Amino acid sequence: MYRLCYEKAIIPTVKSEDIPVDFISDVDALMQANNVILRCLRTYNHIKYIETAYDDFISFKKTVSGPMVGTDIVLEVKARSFFLEFEIFLDHWNKYMSRRGKNDEFKPVFEKATHDAFDSSDDYAMAAMLRNYIAHSSEVIQGRFWGGNNVYDVGCSKDLLLADGTFNKTKKEIIKRQPAQFISLTPIMRGALEKLRVIHKVFMDFDFSEEDVAAARLVNAAILAIKDAGLESRHFRFVNSVKSPLTTYTAEGKPIETVWATEYHDFNWQNYEEVLQYLQNEYRPKNCDESQLK
Repeated sequence: MYRLCYEKAIIPTVKSEDIPVDFISDVDALMQANNVILRCLRTYNHIKYIETAYDDFISFKKTVSGPMVGTDIVLEVKARSFFLEFEIFLDHWNKYMSRRGKNDEFKPVFEKATHDAFDSSDDYAMAAMLRNYIAHSSEVIQGRFWGGNNVYDVGCSKDLLLADGTFNKTKKEIIKRQPAQFISLTPIMRGALEKLRVIHKVFMDFDFSEEDVAAARLVNAAILAIKDAGLESRHFRFVNSVKSPLTTYTAEGKPIETVWATEYHDFNWQNYEEVLQYLQNEYRPKNCDESQLK
């Protein structure tokens, strides 16, 4: 039996007590819903890693005014991070669906989404190709130049890419279509990320369910009740009213002592805004069947 409580300081930064609230009628159901939202939040955040890699590259590039060995190495590392995160993003979706027992149903959704993106976007295709190029051939920054508004930019060489024997005829045609001899990495990253965001939405809509939406509504109702009670600044957690034995052990595995401890689970609802918004207002169950990538 769990209670929803907020912490109240008795001695600031030293001791606190848990104050139960009475405006949540079914705390066990809320706790189960919270566990669902935590899973959905991890899924929702899959895209955040490559978004962070992109932002890191762009932010650092803005600080560079010209070629220098040290800064070019940092730019190369940040560029590699983006293209490696590109592959990790897709790999992690596959592994996640396998753990969820949905691999067979997910495979055609994955293949259609990624193939459509490759065929419809040269930026996405170039990002996939450059990831393999980094892993098996060479560095990705092969040219330095001043682009629009005299801004320092970096990119790869069209000639060097075309000379690489790992690219087939179709991929070399994509390279030939690039507008300049030195291919700026920035628009490739930006365009690829736009496609990955659409793919991410397709994959989320495949994975999420109406049960997840119901959990989001239950958690959202609890959040509104917390705010109505004027407790939004408080830290909440689910506290088990029955204490459980907790034993500590030595490094050799011998028991030291057993105490009766209170089991609790944090209710960090302040982190849920984006995923609750998505589940309640943007989730489309059939999105995975109707690719929006073209």
